[in-house]
Amino acid sequence: MRISFKREEILEGIQKIASILPQKSGAAFLRTVWIKSENNNLNFLATDSNIEIICNYPAQVYEPGLIGVQGKIFADLIKKMNPGEIIIELKEQKIIIKQGKNKYTIPVVESSWFQELQNFPEENKQIWSGDIFKEIIDRVYFCICDDETMGAMTCLSIKKGQQFGEVEFCGLNGPKLAVFQLDNDDIYNTIPDSGILIHKKIVNELKKILPENEIELNITPDKLFIRTIDKKEMYSFPLSSYEFPKYNEFVDKYQNKLNSILTIDRKLLIDSLDRLLLFNTSSKSTIFQISENNLILKAYGSELGEAEEVLPCTYNGKLENITLLTKDAIEILDHFNSNLVKFCFSDNSSEPFKVEGEDEFKYFIFAMPVEIREENYYSEE
Repeated sequence: MRISFKREEILEGIQKIASILPQKSGAAFLRTVWIKSENNNLNFLATDSNIEIICNYPAQVYEPGLIGVQGKIFADLIKKMNPGEIIIELKEQKIIIKQGKNKYTIPVVESSWFQELQNFPEENKQIWSGDIFKEIIDRVYFCICDDETMGAMTCLSIKKGQQFGEVEFCGLNGPKLAVFQLDNDDIYNTIPDSGILIHKKIVNELKKILPENEIELNITPDKLFIRTIDKKEMYSFPLSSYEFPKYNEFVDKYQNKLNSILTIDRKLLIDSLDRLLLFNTSSKSTIFQISENNLILKAYGSELGEAEEVLPCTYNGKLENITLLTKDAIEILDHFNSNLVKFCFSDNSSEPFKVEGEDEFKYFIFAMPVEIREENYYSEE
């Protein structure tokens, strides 16, 4: 093999490849970047056994070939080199990397370890916005469970909604449920009727690699494929095979019971809860005392003292008191963009409540309040 290419053209892809490779543990072939060149195309390929990446760039190919190198040293070297032309050639089971008068030598990996990666499936591919996909992930990611024993709850659910063209993204960890609904006929038609599940670890990688501009997307029975619109970078991610809880049954069960509606300024409430958080050294909770025009927030049980704040609001309902975990309430509010938010309660202070933004009709969060037991003992329902 003998090739030349521009360092600045491949740098971003090489850095993304390096981010998925195991640094020390794991089989050697999983720590390898494969360099494949033919027909004036240069491919970098890598996998961590789950995620697969193929980066495709133009290059001057003098002698085609396939070689593997230790991924970390190769990526770190490319990162530290100067912009401009780089020449790579294979000599005696080592690659020589040259830039100007500088020269670096790295041992190659046994080529028999190479396994061909699956290319992007062209049939039924869809064009979508990477920025929108990333924003949706951010809206539901915090509700995806971290506990590996919880099976499907460790995954992001993407499925067809109840209306044609509606796609639902859901994160569920037990105490909290976040649902974002998107109207997109193309994505709706791409998703299988059974929906797809993406493990939280994979979702975390998606957050890192999704560009802000358009992407190409495709789904097979076992993989999600993402490709940049210029076709330079392609990623494939495994899909999980769990059965996701039927959260729509839960939503339908409580939706008609949410008759007490509190509307309040979102930022004002966040600032107030953030101050009350200073007094949450024992209970970790804030008591909401709700009346027609005022919301009284109280934090008790702290060796540092107590706090009470009064905020303006509009309220229509029978529920007078409810206790919420302060950090959870702040986290929920931080995921909305609307100036005004609505808390929708049932008449029972121990039942789930719903939060939605006044201008965000396709996004909502369900959460559990805190149950107050005797002797001031607080617990999450």
